Amino acid sequence: MVPRPETKDAWTVKDSLAHIVHWKEHTSRVIRGEKRPAELRGLDVNAVNRVIYERWRSRRPADVVSWHRHVQQDVMDTLLAAPEETFNRKERGVSWPGDLDGHSAWHRVRDIEAAVASSN
Repeated sequence: MVPRPETKDAWTVKDSLAHIVHWKEHTSRVIRGEKRPAELRGLDVNAVNRVIYERWRSRRPADVVSWHRHVQQDVMDTLLAAPEETFNRKERGVSWPGDLDGHSAWHRVRDIEAAVASSN
């Protein structure tokens, strides 16, 4: 299990990966100018995280890894196809696009590496 506050769902490493992949997929949609899927519209971040947890928690780790590979290819295709103005048309925070890099790294260290270390 990964370290989580008692008020949050108990995540496994697989759940952390599913969370990371979802937000990478979301960022790819944002770059393409697409809306969230209907079932996620109007939900705050915690509610979205809960939906993703429920959707993926009983799936096999291999399914999450396969989804990650698909999303990673989609992200790369999206970045390559996006016109230059996509990246400079408005002010963005210094962490943008965080869900493609910093967010993943943060969960890798805080969740995945911590879980692996505690199991040794």
